[in-house]
Amino acid sequence: MPRPVRPFYDDIYQSSSLRPDIGPAIPYVGPTRPPLAGPYAFSRIPRPRVNIPRIFFSDMKKVPAPTWIFVNASTGYDGRTSIRKTVPDSITSWIISGFSLDPVYGLGVMEAPLTLKVFRPFFISINIPYSVVKGESVGVQVLVHNYMNRDVSAEVTLDNSDNQFYFTQDENEIESKLELFRTERVVVKSNSVNSVTFLITPKQLGTVDLHAKAASRQAGDEIIKPLLVKPPGQPQYLNTAAFLDLRSGRSDSVNITAKFPAKRVPESDFVKVSVVADILGPTLSNLDKLIELPTGCGEQNMINFVPDIIVLEYLQTSRQLTEPIREKAVKFLETGYQRELSYKHDDGSFSAFGKSDSSGSTWLTAFVVRAFISAKPHIYIDKGMWR
Repeated sequence: MPRPVRPFYDDIYQSSSLRPDIGPAIPYVGPTRPPLAGPYAFSRIPRPRVNIPRIFFSDMKKVPAPTWIFVNASTGYDGRTSIRKTVPDSITSWIISGFSLDPVYGLGVMEAPLTLKVFRPFFISINIPYSVVKGESVGVQVLVHNYMNRDVSAEVTLDNSDNQFYFTQDENEIESKLELFRTERVVVKSNSVNSVTFLITPKQLGTVDLHAKAASRQAGDEIIKPLLVKPPGQPQYLNTAAFLDLRSGRSDSVNITAKFPAKRVPESDFVKVSVVADILGPTLSNLDKLIELPTGCGEQNMINFVPDIIVLEYLQTSRQLTEPIREKAVKFLETGYQRELSYKHDDGSFSAFGKSDSSGSTWLTAFVVRAFISAKPHIYIDKGMWR
């Protein structure tokens, strides 16, 4: 911490260069910059606002956040202050760093950050797969961690008060039972981990919250973990696109009717609506994947040649073109151009198999000439091709 400033007139008088010829000393506030710094160093940094800390909290059990607390506080004359906060319910380590600003000594930074370890001697965790299919059984493994200096006998309970799943006694049991909870007792040695497994069968689609508890005379803990239940069968996707034109007004609307197959799995319907302010928006994330090497006959070669031109021009116009993508696209265009020349007839026309065909194709020739004109800004094209 920087040394405090003693705003006493005697000290100020001895240290200040602003001394009047006669009369008492003039109260002088030290410059807001470190010694020997530039004339404007830290001159515009305001002092911390007293008793108005800025704190950002996050639900650490659901989404761990990179920052737990950011506090702006003022110290006393001794340069010390205390901040009391309750650590989040998460077993992890926090890195603490800080800096300070002083009117005279300027900026002070910690030499090395400190580490705060958050630990619990008794807690539980749930080990489950990411997702299961509705109707199949899954084992919910509840791990009991005991880091106390004594053995613990705990009762582990899996709650089902919302009737979201069935309990299954074992893997060979055909009929499942609907119970509100099931409890198992487990003995956990000191500084060790033991587990209990509950076999369940989800009865509904979507997210099922698994609520497990562990209780003993010495300690207890509980946890809630979601389990994704997917419908059986193979997913089918139906896409309906609509164009909204805002050039003539500030709003536009369109009606879209969702149609589902008649033999679909019950309760598996899902509708997703997305709006993109770009006609090519859905392909922007993987637009470079559309650049492929032209191969095949005269017609197949142009199937990949033309998309390479369109992607290259779009990325260049939207200022998203990178040098590796440009080099790849230009190389493929040059290869496709040379390959297409092998399917050219003596009269200047093109066909699918070149001179192996009796005559050229009018449609393919027009398409090739148009594509070559579009590719001319990017690669070398012989001017005599369309003369």
